[in-house]
Amino acid sequence: MPGWFWAGIVFMVAMDAIVLTWIFRRKMRAGGLDLSRLRGVSKLVNERAGEYLRSNWSGNTDELPHALRGLMPIITEIAHVDGEALDDRTIELLVKTSLAGQRLATRAELDRAFDRMRSEERTAAA
Repeated sequence: MPGWFWAGIVFMVAMDAIVLTWIFRRKMRAGGLDLSRLRGVSKLVNERAGEYLRSNWSGNTDELPHALRGLMPIITEIAHVDGEALDDRTIELLVKTSLAGQRLATRAELDRAFDRMRSEERTAAA
């Protein structure tokens, strides 16, 4: 095939990628979520969550729900002060990803701790 044919294909693929990226970003902004701002919130969450857990958790998995219970209001405040409209599930996911990424706890330990927190909250509310 001629060289111009392949150049045309590459050009069309590049234009599709540009247009799709533009549409995706526009839809995300319309939905109230700006990826660049989310990146900033994620960085703050990563820093604060790591600092908090290092100073308030001994490493005993039985105490992890208590440490997370103290951490979550701080992280929620960070997310709301920065102007992001993040729901509790998204904030929880940010915290889990941050702490697991810093190797302060495993993902399974964090899942169990959050499940235990939710079950204790339901028991207290009943």
